[in-house]
Amino acid sequence: MREELSDNCILGQLMEGYDCLMAMVGSVKVPPFSAGEKALQTFARQVGLTVESGGKHMLVKDGGKIITLIPHSIKENTAKHVIKDIIEWAMSMGVKLK
Repeated sequence: MREELSDNCILGQLMEGYDCLMAMVGSVKVPPFSAGEKALQTFARQVGLTVESGGKHMLVKDGGKIITLIPHSIKENTAKHVIKDIIEWAMSMGVKLK
């Protein structure tokens, strides 16, 4: 699956379009790029990450390692970057997305 994804949906394309993300098959649904803070937190938890308060941002962690930050006020471009960071982590861990 990862080989197929890397051939057809390089990370640059992941940032460009939601269609590539929807082509992934699995058990966790990827939120739309317009997702708000709660949807992004839910997505992070569904793939096995923890979400902790970090003041102005929520910290998305794998153990003690910070994977990404989720600000309390989210713009679409920020959501894209958060989703990309979570997807990169999920792919590296073999988590299936849909």
